[in-house]
Amino acid sequence: MPIQSFDHSAACVAPHVTQAFGQPEIDLAGKVVRDLARAWREGERLSVEHYLRTYPELRDDSAALLRLIYEEFTQRRQHGDALAAEAFIARFPEFSSELAMLLAAPPSDFAVSAPGIPEVGQELGDFLLVAQLGKGAVGSVFLARQPALGDRPLVLKVTPADGHEHLSLARLQHSNIVPLYWVHDEPIRHLRAIVMPYFGGTTLEALLTSMEATPPQRRTGRQLVEALDAAQKASPVPMPSAGPMRAALGHQSYVQAICSLVACLADGLQYAHERDLIHLDIKPANILVACDGQPMLLDFHLARPPIHPDGPPLEWLGGTLMYQSPEHDSAMQSLQTDAPLTATVDARADLYSLGIVLYEALAGELPPFGDPGAALRRLNPAVSQGLASIVARCLREKAVERYETAGTLADDLRRHVFDRPLQGVAPTGMGERFRKWRRREPLGLPVALLKIAVVLMALLFVGAGAAYFAHASYTADVASIESRDLLARGDHEAAERAAQRGLQALRWLPGQSNATAALEAHVESAQRGRAASELHALTDRLRLLIDVDALSPDQRHFLHDACARIWETREWLLLGDEANSDDEARRRLRGDLLDLALLWSEVRGRATGAETHREVLAVLEDVERRFGTSPILETVRAASLTEMGLPLAAAQARARASLCQPRTAWEHAALGRWHMRLGDLQAAMIVLDRAVALEPGGFWPNYYQGVCAYRLGRARDALAAFRVCIALAPERAECYYNRGLCYRALKQSDAARRDYDRALELQPTLGLASLNRGVLAYEAGNNERAAVDLRHALEGGAPAALVHFNLALVHLGNGDKAMARQSVEAAIEARSDYPEARQLLERLRR
Repeated sequence: MPIQSFDHSAACVAPHVTQAFGQPEIDLAGKVVRDLARAWREGERLSVEHYLRTYPELRDDSAALLRLIYEEFTQRRQHGDALAAEAFIARFPEFSSELAMLLAAPPSDFAVSAPGIPEVGQELGDFLLVAQLGKGAVGSVFLARQPALGDRPLVLKVTPADGHEHLSLARLQHSNIVPLYWVHDEPIRHLRAIVMPYFGGTTLEALLTSMEATPPQRRTGRQLVEALDAAQKASPVPMPSAGPMRAALGHQSYVQAICSLVACLADGLQYAHERDLIHLDIKPANILVACDGQPMLLDFHLARPPIHPDGPPLEWLGGTLMYQSPEHDSAMQSLQTDAPLTATVDARADLYSLGIVLYEALAGELPPFGDPGAALRRLNPAVSQGLASIVARCLREKAVERYETAGTLADDLRRHVFDRPLQGVAPTGMGERFRKWRRREPLGLPVALLKIAVVLMALLFVGAGAAYFAHASYTADVASIESRDLLARGDHEAAERAAQRGLQALRWLPGQSNATAALEAHVESAQRGRAASELHALTDRLRLLIDVDALSPDQRHFLHDACARIWETREWLLLGDEANSDDEARRRLRGDLLDLALLWSEVRGRATGAETHREVLAVLEDVERRFGTSPILETVRAASLTEMGLPLAAAQARARASLCQPRTAWEHAALGRWHMRLGDLQAAMIVLDRAVALEPGGFWPNYYQGVCAYRLGRARDALAAFRVCIALAPERAECYYNRGLCYRALKQSDAARRDYDRALELQPTLGLASLNRGVLAYEAGNNERAAVDLRHALEGGAPAALVHFNLALVHLGNGDKAMARQSVEAAIEARSDYPEARQLLERLRR
C-alpha cells in the first residue's frame, strides 16, 4: 500500500542575496619595477626588501622577484650608488646562478647631469639656506631666511630650471595648498628656486611613522597633536602653533581627526580640479600638516590637466605605485609600451589616491585587494560602517563608481565627523544611525546634565514642584521623540507605549496642551498603524483560503470574529487614512479593506441561516457604497440571495455581474478564486489567465493561477506560476510548499525535498510541508527521518488521519506491527470514512 502525501496548496503565513565580484588581475611585477625606477629618479632610495614587505606575494613569483632585483642593481649603478655584484648575490642567495650571469654584463651607457645645487649656509639670491628639509635625484628642499624682508623663514625647492611645477602652483591660492610666493631663476647655474612660505610642522607620512607603536584603534587626536609638536621642536626656526584646527584635532578622536584632515585636503583638491589640474601624486609624503594643525597639499610637479583617450598624445606621466589609481597605472603602462590610451585619468584618480591615504591613516597599513571596507573595520574597530563605506567608495576599481567630486567626499567626511546622515553612500544600519541621532539631538548626556542643572536651580527657588515639572517635561519630550522615531520605523506597539508614557508624565502639568495633543496624535497613529498591520495580515491569510469548506468550525468561528472586529474599525481607519501622505500605505489599506469585506462575505456565505446572509448583504452594500460595484461583489451577493431563497433577486444580481465585466487584474483574480471555491476549475483558469495577462508581476494572480493549474493536472504550468511567486515574495513559505507539490507531481523528488526544506525554514510550523517531506523520506527508505517529519506534521496541524495512516506504514516498514495497528486505529478515529486505513487494519488483524 503506497504512502500518501497531501497535494493541496498551503494556507500559511527575506532571503538574503549575496553577490560576489571577482578581483581583476593586475601585472604586479611590472608595477613594482616601474615604481622602483620612478622612486630612484625622484631621490627615494627604495630597495627590493621594501616591496617584499608591502607585497609578500612577490616571494612566490621567482621571475618577478629576479626582475625587481636586477632593476635595483641597475638603478644603483646609474645613480652612483653601486654595490658589488657579490653583495647583491649575498642578499639573494636563492638566485646566485641567475644573478651571476646578469650582473656580469657590462653597464649600459648613461649620464647623470646634476646642476650645482647650493648647500646649507650658502646664499641663493636674497635667501640664506638654513637647513635641508629633503633631497631628490636632481634637487633639494631647503629651509631659508630672507634678510631683506625681516629675516622671514621660507621654503626653497631648488631644481634644474626646466620643470613646470611653478606654473601649476601659480594658479592655486587655497588654504589647504602650500602657495607659491615667487620663482627665482639662476640662469648661469641653470637653477630654479620655487619660493614658498614656511608653515612648520611635518608631513603626514612622518606623523604616521612616529605613531606606529600605537595600534590605530588606540590612538587619539591628542596623540596626533603631540606628535606634531614633537616634530616641530626639531625645526631650527620656531613657529607659533596655536590655531583652531590644532585645538579641534586635540579634542577629537583619532578617527575624527583623520577625517577632518582628509576633508580639508579634499577641499584643496576640489579647488585645483575646478582649475583643470589633477595632482597625480597624492600620498602621505606630499601632505604637510602645519604646526597649527592645518593640512596642506605639497609637490605639484606631476600636476597636469585631465588625460583623455581622444586627447593629445601622452608625452610624460608620473606617480607613486602604491597610491595611484587603476586608470593612472593603465596610462603609465600605455606610455611605456606606446599602446593607445584606453581610460580617462581625471579628478577621480586623485580621489582614489586620497582614499588610500585615508585608509592607511586609519588602518596603519595599505588597503588589500577585494573589500577594503570590511578589512578596515577588522584592523580598526573604531571605524564605523558609514566611514568604511566612504573609504570603499573612494577605492572602487571603476572611476565612475567613486565620488563625483572631491567636494562631495569632503562633505561626507564632515557629515561623519558631526554625526550627520551620509549622502554619498548607502544608509548605514539602524544602530549606527540611532547613535548618531542621539549625539546629534539635544537629548544626549550633555542635555540631560543641563536639564538636571536646571532642575537643581529651580529647586533653590520654587521647590519640589518645579523639579517635578522639569522632570515630567523632559520625560514627555523624550517620549515624543522616541514615539515619533518608532512610528517612522513601523514599530507601532512600542511607539504607543512611548507616547502613553509621555501622556502619563504630562497628566498633572498645566499649559501643556500642544505637547499633549502631539502625544495623543502619536497614540492614535500607532493604534491605526497596528490595526492596519493586523488587517493586512488577516487579509493575506483569507486570500490563501481557497478551500473554505475544509475549515473546521473552530477555525471558521475564529476568522469570523477577527473579521468582524477589524471591520468595525473601518470608519476610524479610513478617517486616519485621509491624512496619510504615504500613497502606497493608503492604497494598501483600501485594498485590504475591500478584500476583507469580500473574503469575509465569501466565508460567511457558506453558513446557513437567513440572519447570516442578511449580514453578508449589509456588508456588500457598504462595500459598494465605498468602492463601487464589481463582478465579484455581485457574484457573492447572488450566492447569498440564492441561499436566502430569493431566486429573482439572485438572478438580477447575476445579470448585473454579467453586465459589469471584470476589468482589472484584481477583479479577474477574485472571480477566479470564487470559481475555484465552487470547484469550477475550467472557468477559474479562463479568468485567472486574463488576470496574469493584465498584471504579469502580480503575486495573487500568479498564485491563484498556479493553484488552479495544479488542480487541473497541469503541473508544469503550475510550476512556472509558483516560480514567479517566489521571485515576487521569496519570504512566503506557501510558495515553496506549492512548488514542491509541482516537483513531486513531475517526479523530481530532490527538487521537491529542497522546497519543503525551505518552506519549513521560513515557517517551522507548516505541518503540510513536514507531512510531504516525511513521505519523500519514506519513499527513499529513510524510515527514521520519515517518522520524525510525520510527528512534526501532527504538531503543525496537518490532517491527523492522513498523518497517522502514513505513520502506520512507517512502523510496518520497521516491522513493528503493534505500533502500526495503533497508528491506523488513530487514523480511523480521526476520520471514520477512510477506506485505505480500514483495509490496512484488516490486513494487520489477519
